[in-house]
Amino acid sequence: LCENLETIEIPAQVEKINNFAFACCLRLSRVTLPASVAEIGAFVFNCCPELIEISVSEGNPNYSSRDGVLFDEEQTTLIKYPPNRAAVEYTIPETVRKMTHWAFDYCQNLQTVVIPDGLTTIDPGAFTECYSLQRIDIPNTVTNIGMLAFDLCSQLKEVNIGNGVTHIEDSAFRSCDQLREIIIPDNVLSLGDSLFLDCRGLETVRIGNGVTEIKGNMFKDCPQLKEVSMGNDVTIIGESAFYDCSSLINLSIGNNVTRIENNAFYGCTNLQEIVLPDTLTRIGNMAFRDCTSLTDVVIPDSVLSLGNDAFNGCLSLKSIIIGDGISNFLSRTFAECVNLET
Repeated sequence: LCENLETIEIPAQVEKINNFAFACCLRLSRVTLPASVAEIGAFVFNCCPELIEISVSEGNPNYSSRDGVLFDEEQTTLIKYPPNRAAVEYTIPETVRKMTHWAFDYCQNLQTVVIPDGLTTIDPGAFTECYSLQRIDIPNTVTNIGMLAFDLCSQLKEVNIGNGVTHIEDSAFRSCDQLREIIIPDNVLSLGDSLFLDCRGLETVRIGNGVTEIKGNMFKDCPQLKEVSMGNDVTIIGESAFYDCSSLINLSIGNNVTRIENNAFYGCTNLQEIVLPDTLTRIGNMAFRDCTSLTDVVIPDSVLSLGNDAFNGCLSLKSIIIGDGISNFLSRTFAECVNLET
């Protein structure tokens, strides 16, 4: 770590800058690259929160700079946006077709970024910890939103996902506290683990018909989440998917769900009703533990496996109908269901 380095002009004979070369130089504000540089490694300027400008000397055949932002020579790849640049808005040039991992990480001032048509991927960590970012529109040319792409964008209020996106990777919107509503369109086919983990202001979610699995921890610790609807292509609700979603009241489970995994709805204390489809075969351990407002449950004949503590602590549960598929269940499956009558 070069903790006191503030500016650097790289000597003219340097041809390669290795991976992580200036990563976490916490006071670095300005960098000048010579015409000789032919290769810049990965994550060279990551975690440089004071960086204002990256300049490239004229005549460099491989790299260029525009308004202090680092690109390849043809400006088809955005390599690094300086995190401490003063602008609150930025329009990515229309020539850009890709950006590198963590291209905009730690940008403190950016409130709006305009992404051009033609970009195909939002790379991993692209906008992580852009604390002031408020809105993002994903164009229709983007097919993939990478891991941690908008992680810890704590002021992000609005996300519009284009009709070309097919995959959204793990933790892409983790800890986006101001996000109130998210609509996943039908074109999206897969959603990653922990996708909206700890989005503490999220209230409404609509998941389209393309998604087949609600993966583990996807909405864990979203205490304001009240309403979720999911398409009929969903077959699995993963482990701890809705763990501690204490405000969840309305939940529409798709008609083709086959498995509800361990802890899936643990601590959903306001969930009053759940309709289980007749495609369901498994309810995991503690799947509905401490759902203290749940009053009635019908377990369809299709269910063959009912996990330990599945309904433990459901204090308001009065009636449960168990289908013919369950031949036996563990003694603690309905422990502490003190109001259970039938």
